[in-house]
Amino acid sequence: MTIKSLQAGRAIAALVVVGAHASYSASFASDGGRLPFWASIFDKGYLGVDFFFVLSGFIIYYTSLENASETFDVRHFLAKRLIRIFVPYIPIGIGMALAYSVLPPIRMEDRSWGWFASTTLLPIGDPPALRVAWTLQHELVFYFIFAALNYFKKMRQGMIIWMACIIVSSTFASGSKDPIANLGEPLEVFLSPINLEFIFGMIAARMFLHRTSEPRSLLFLGVCAPLAIFVWLGMPRDYSVLVGLSIAFSLVPICRAEKTGRFHVAPALLLLGDASYSIYLIHSPILAVAWRGVARLGVTGWWPVLLSIICISTLAGIAYHFWYERRALSTMRSISLPRPG
Repeated sequence: MTIKSLQAGRAIAALVVVGAHASYSASFASDGGRLPFWASIFDKGYLGVDFFFVLSGFIIYYTSLENASETFDVRHFLAKRLIRIFVPYIPIGIGMALAYSVLPPIRMEDRSWGWFASTTLLPIGDPPALRVAWTLQHELVFYFIFAALNYFKKMRQGMIIWMACIIVSSTFASGSKDPIANLGEPLEVFLSPINLEFIFGMIAARMFLHRTSEPRSLLFLGVCAPLAIFVWLGMPRDYSVLVGLSIAFSLVPICRAEKTGRFHVAPALLLLGDASYSIYLIHSPILAVAWRGVARLGVTGWWPVLLSIICISTLAGIAYHFWYERRALSTMRSISLPRPG
C-alpha cells in the first residue's frame, strides 16, 4: 500500500528547508534593511530536516517489512538505497565541488569542505561541498545499521542499543557547546542525537503496521508534549529531536486516516513529494545564483525576493527530477539492481 500522505510530508519538508535557506539568501538582497518578523519564523525551517529523518525511518521500515512473509534481502536493499541516494546526488555534489575549486568566490560563507566526503558521502575529513549533503551521511549510516540488524535478525535489540549509545554520549557531553564534539567525524555522525528521529519513524511505522488501537489521548500527548517542551526550552536547535518525536506520533493517525479514506492528498503535493529529493539537493546552488539574479532584475524587498527565489528553486528541482532523476534512476535500477532473494 502506497501512503500518499508520506509523499505530501516529503513535499512539505522540502519546501520548509527551501524556505529557511531562501530567507537567509533574501536577507542579502535587503541591503541591510530591517527584516520582517517572519524572517525569524523562516529561520526555524531547519525543522524540515527533522521531518525528513522521521519520514525516512517510517518509510524504510514500512517498505522493507510491510510483507513479513518475504525474506529481507540485504544486498538488494543496500543496492536500491545507494542508487536512490547517489544517482541524483552525484551531478550536483560533484558539480558544487568543481565550482568551489574553480571559482572560490562563489561561496557565501567561509566553510571548509573536502573531495573525499563530496564523492563518497562518508563522514571522514572535511564535510561535502554541497551544504545539505551532511544529512545524506546520516541516511547512509541508518541504511547500513538497518541492513545489518535485519541480516542478523536483531532489529529491536540493535535499535535499543543504538538509541542508548546516543543518549549516553549526549548526556556525558552535555556540558560542551557541541554535545558530541571531539569524537571524530564518523562517531559524531553515528552518535548524533538527530539519528533518534530515524528510530522514532520506525516506531511510528510499527504502530501503523500492527494496527494497534492506542488511546487517542496517548497519541495527542505524544504530539503535543514534545512540542510544548521544545517551545518551553526556547526552541533551541540542539533539541529539535523533540519536534521529530512529535512528528512521529502525528504520522500514525494521519496514515490511518488516509487508509480509511477520511482524506485525500492533492495531486500537486504528490508531484512535489516525488520531486522532493531533487528540490532538496538543488536548491542551495540555485539560491546562490537566484537571489543575485532577481536583484539585478530590480526585484527588491525581503518578501518579493524570498517568494521569487523559492519559486525558482522549486521549479528547478522539479525540472531536475523529470529531466534527470527519474530517467537516471530507472536506467540504473534496470542494469544494477540484483533481484530480491
